[in-house]
Amino acid sequence: MWSAPKFLHYPSIFVLFAGGIAIFAFLAAIPFSLSFAARGLMNWRDRPTALSHLGRMVVCILFAITFVAVLRWTSMRRTAAFTRASANGAPIVAALKTYRTNNGEYPDSLQQLVPECVPALPWTGLIGYPNFTYRKGYNDISAVPDSYELRINCSSGGINFDRFIYWPSETYPKQIQGNGTELIGRWVYVHE
Repeated sequence: MWSAPKFLHYPSIFVLFAGGIAIFAFLAAIPFSLSFAARGLMNWRDRPTALSHLGRMVVCILFAITFVAVLRWTSMRRTAAFTRASANGAPIVAALKTYRTNNGEYPDSLQQLVPECVPALPWTGLIGYPNFTYRKGYNDISAVPDSYELRINCSSGGINFDRFIYWPSETYPKQIQGNGTELIGRWVYVHE
């Protein structure tokens, strides 16, 4: 019986490997296009050879343009997905506010919100990261009394520890634990 190669058992490693190859090809496309252009110009009297080199140059340039366009498109899709995830978390944020108003403090777990404050806990809408996690009295790793953190852990299988977080203050630093942050709506994405 055929078994899949080990790297396919860990999709994040496969994605990292494939991404590395694509980046290498992108970086190689630029000097190759210049090389093909120079060869085409040097062989301008031999029309078929010159056109062959210029055609390869065009392919390299089109690859580089496509690579940049795909990166831009995936970035927009990613931002849209996390914007939807923040909207999916809005009922939890509202329920936590209601719970605190009614009880004088935030709950110890999200399960305490069901069914009085919210009929059921929503999922994030992100297939790879379906659950919201919650910690009372913390903002990332710092203890903060009378606060909480709602989080979507977005790690890539141990390669990084990205996270998408919400704090009730909605005030986020430019860096968390030395990692850059990206504001998406009222939430912040922490890039590890």
